[in-house]
Amino acid sequence: MSNFNVRLIEERKNIFKYFQTYKKFFLESNRIESREAFCLMLNTWERVAKDLWEQGYWQDYFRCGDIVLRCTTVVQGDVLNQIGWNYMEKEDFALAISYFQESLKLFESMGYLDGQCESLRYFGVLYHRQRRFGSALKSYRKALNIINQAKINTPGEPLVKQQAQSAEIHNLLGNLYFKLCDFNASRDELTLSLKQYRSLGDEYVYYLPAPLLNLGRWYFLQGNYREARSYYKECLQISHKINRTDTKVGVLTRLAELANAEGDCRKAIKLTERAQRIAGEEIRIQRDKVARLQEEFKGIKISDIHQIKARLLMLFQAGFDFAFYAPLTLLKFILYYLIRILKFRYIAVVSKM
Repeated sequence: MSNFNVRLIEERKNIFKYFQTYKKFFLESNRIESREAFCLMLNTWERVAKDLWEQGYWQDYFRCGDIVLRCTTVVQGDVLNQIGWNYMEKEDFALAISYFQESLKLFESMGYLDGQCESLRYFGVLYHRQRRFGSALKSYRKALNIINQAKINTPGEPLVKQQAQSAEIHNLLGNLYFKLCDFNASRDELTLSLKQYRSLGDEYVYYLPAPLLNLGRWYFLQGNYREARSYYKECLQISHKINRTDTKVGVLTRLAELANAEGDCRKAIKLTERAQRIAGEEIRIQRDKVARLQEEFKGIKISDIHQIKARLLMLFQAGFDFAFYAPLTLLKFILYYLIRILKFRYIAVVSKM
């Protein structure tokens, strides 16, 4: 039995206001608050829908029902993205793409910009893993354009979710630019991501370990081990605090890499063993990567021929993709390696003189 007296016009107005409030919290809050708002919305709908329909208040039924339908569609799109991500983690890229495409079409059909941004971001991660760096860059830029469009459409609003999306895209761009040896652009993107996440406070602390881990990696590969360790330690501390398994495994692996670089092989192996225990059976891809790294620490080397083949394949795939989607980035990538080759040749010539 409904607690609302739908025969009263003021009561029906209040019911609609409730649904508008639920919708606002659902679409603009973080995932935990969104789930709570969605559950309250469904509960209220179950209590009023039958009375609104049977007593002939169809206009109110449709107004409230439209909000419920829109939010339910958003949930459907989110679920499609999460299923696609799961298949991507299993490296079933064809199936992952089909889910991301379905979610993107769904969000486009309802004009939901946040959902479109998330789907494009997932596409970017998938393309990155496939070494299709030009496609990844294109997806990330599209997602940023959508965020900028949302800011134009709703001036003066806080847009917390969009700011969080922006922070994650800058983190991913930093990772991508690093892969392309554009180190300055990489550091700038990662630093911006970290700054944006910190400004969002505890509400988005779950996402903070990612740019910390990537910045640590950036400094490690620049040979600044002290700075790298500082970022890694903060990343590990936050990962333990929020109990985030994937970043625990990731940062322990990087700390093992750091220990090995400093000549402490025993500590490096212990850290990889710890990372493997945390990964368990749930995160098999990360666990397998840690196992391969552990073999390297123990002196078990992968065949040089396999490594050369893998690198050549990666360069071919990346080069073709860049030539089509990001030719200027490809030119920067080629110039970087040409300069390195010329530098080493010059050093070799001088050393013989």
